Amino acid sequence: MTVKLEISDPQGEMKTLLESVKDGNEVVISSGGKVVARVSPVVGGRVDRSQIFGAMKGKIVMADDFDTLPEEELERWYK
Repeated sequence: MTVKLEISDPQGEMKTLLESVKDGNEVVISSGGKVVARVSPVVGGRVDRSQIFGAMKGKIVMADDFDTLPEEELERWYK
């Protein structure tokens, strides 16, 4: 479940935020009506490494011509 929390006093709201996350909720934090952060619980006490930016570095290979199409195919796209 996602809980929306408007933060006017960040230090005073921190306990509420953490309790909600401990209960398994994702908390969306906004300030002045604008979303500024999203806090999610850690599943099983560990961070899901697949969600960390750059975790797949060096494991994915893309061919140099991955975006090259034959002329006939390009003509079909632009008709």
